Amino acid sequence: MSTTHDTNPPTPKHPHSQQTTYHSTSFQEILTTAHKDKRFSSLTPTNDEDAESILLYHYYAWTLDPQNADAQLREALEVAASLAASGPSPSSPDTPSLLNILAAAHAVRVLIPLIPGRFHEPLLRQWWLLTLRVYVAQGRPPLSSRAQPQEEEHDLDGRNWGWVSAQCVQGPRVDALSAQSVLALKEAAGTWGDADGLYLRAAVRVVEGLAA
Repeated sequence: MSTTHDTNPPTPKHPHSQQTTYHSTSFQEILTTAHKDKRFSSLTPTNDEDAESILLYHYYAWTLDPQNADAQLREALEVAASLAASGPSPSSPDTPSLLNILAAAHAVRVLIPLIPGRFHEPLLRQWWLLTLRVYVAQGRPPLSSRAQPQEEEHDLDGRNWGWVSAQCVQGPRVDALSAQSVLALKEAAGTWGDADGLYLRAAVRVVEGLAA
């Protein structure tokens, strides 16, 4: 992933957006920048237009890397998993928003190989806008990092994909969105591997909510 800083970038297309002064091909890098953006903290409930402008400032910072699109798609799933793993408690009313990000990321992953290349960036941008809006609405939490082996063992407490699957079948609050989210995480782990357990930790957190 790469970042470029442009002192005179193109004018963003949205009339309410500020001029973006940085660009990156990394979703996580932009979310980290948004996390540190103190302008969000100074907003009041009455200045929605300012909030929209700041959000779009970061939205337009993302650029597609045509030579590395697969890596960007993989990062989209990693970002969705990180938000699920580090988001609010599983019983929080905000949880469905996080699950929608996961389900949407999985849908993008399935559709990308089936549609013409000219639609890839618009599709990823729709997911990115949803993700950024939810992230800001959640209060811009620090993203869950890739765990060290001992941290993974502590977080999982012996739970594996078999345990996750059993909870999906037996959980009293299983719904389509929860099942789709777990499927997205399991498919991502099967496609790209999950040596550090990020996808599994996110799935465990999702199914914990089914019994909450």
